[in-house]
Amino acid sequence: PRPVESLRSTIAEWCRLCDKLQDNVLFLYREFGNIKESIRKRIVEVDDQCIEMFEKVLVKGVSAGAFRIANTRLFALNIYVCGNMWAFRRWYLRRMMTLDQYIEYQTDFLMSSALVKR
Repeated sequence: PRPVESLRSTIAEWCRLCDKLQDNVLFLYREFGNIKESIRKRIVEVDDQCIEMFEKVLVKGVSAGAFRIANTRLFALNIYVCGNMWAFRRWYLRRMMTLDQYIEYQTDFLMSSALVKR
């Protein structure tokens, strides 16, 4: 798929996964400091792999001239946190919007700062 569609679908899939695993996401954020060191290291490795996956999509888009992103790693981390925010602020966000509305808003927000203006 083209870079724009690839990024849009990646953001949507990530947010939906975080919604599906929201209790797990919330637990990890809350209890991370209490988890055994070896397990914490593995969690960080998995997080890094996820962020790297987002970054690959962004780098391809930059290379194709579709995106202008100075720091693809930080932008990828923003995507990661965007999905997590739905999980740990769901009690607040659900009063304002549905998951689909959240995905649309966050995708538009992220895309507005990533797209090359033509």
